Formats: sequence, C-alpha cells, structure tokens
Amino acid sequence: MNGTVAVAEALPMTGAWKRIKAAYRWLVGDDDTFVDLSMGFALFTVFSSVMMVTGHDTPKTGTFAYVHLLLRLSIIFGALALWDFDGVKADVKRALTRAKALPRTRPGHVIAWLRGLPDHPLTSACVLFTAATVLLCLVHILFVTQSVGGPALYLGLIWMFAVLYAVLLVWFALRRAARR
Repeated sequence: MNGTVAVAEALPMTGAWKRIKAAYRWLVGDDDTFVDLSMGFALFTVFSSVMMVTGHDTPKTGTFAYVHLLLRLSIIFGALALWDFDGVKADVKRALTRAKALPRTRPGHVIAWLRGLPDHPLTSACVLFTAATVLLCLVHILFVTQSVGGPALYLGLIWMFAVLYAVLLVWFALRRAARR
C-alpha cells in the first residue's frame, strides 16, 4: 500500500483528502515534485531572509547558517514526501535516470537544460535559486573554514533571487517577442 493511500485511509474523510490534493494540483499547476520543492524553499527562504535582515528574526551565523538552509530544504522535502509519496518517488526515479546521462552531457546541452526550465519566470527563478543556494551551502560547509553568515548572507540571498527573477523576466519577454 502506498503512502498517499495510507494517509488518505487514515483520515475519516477520504473523498475530501483527494479533493484537497486535486485542488492543490490545480492551483500549483505542476506535477513535478522538484518544482514544488523549489517554489516552497525559495519563497520561504526569501521571506525568512527579509525577516532576518529587518531584525524580526535572529540571523544565523557561521557554518550553521548554511546548514540551517539545507535543513530547511530537507524539511520541505520531507513534508512533500508525506503529502504525495507516489509523486515524489516517481520524480526521484526520473531524476536518477537523468543523472545517469550527465557524464555524456556536452556544453551545448546546458542551453537545452535552460530551455527546459518551467514556462514561468517565477517558477524558473525558484528552481535556479534553489540550485544555486544548495551549491553555495555545500561549498561553504565543505571548503570555507571561516563562514560568516549573518545578515550579509541573507541580504545576498534576497539580491540573488531578485536578480535571477529580473533576468528571467527579461529573458521570457525576449523569447515571447521572438516567437511573434
């Protein structure tokens, strides 16, 4: 028995649970778990970063700031796995299949990968922001001995998201204009 059905059967309102999931899918409009994960992580991280820069939350410092960001990503992934276990499992299998093809990737395929981003600038910005943030965190945790973190990190995250979103807005507008 899969996880989604087990959760739905545990609830007394099985039909309501399915309607809630259907409404969520209609609202989000995407069946890709990694896009959902990226959207949740990016928007929550930007919101949290604004709170830390403005003083409503205490900024994390040192290496813990980067570990904290990766923990946030893990918690959101865990919540998505509980919400839609079958979808997450299928998306992980698909991602592993794609990852096996990466050693054969040539530089021209990077452009094709960028063209394969979601068809909305906000969604694409969230996907790229999440990938860049994970890479930033891993580099700082593994290779930087004196990680500072603090308000500068969170201000940098806000700027990174804003620049990514602005560049993608222009890129999508130019692509749309070129199609006409």
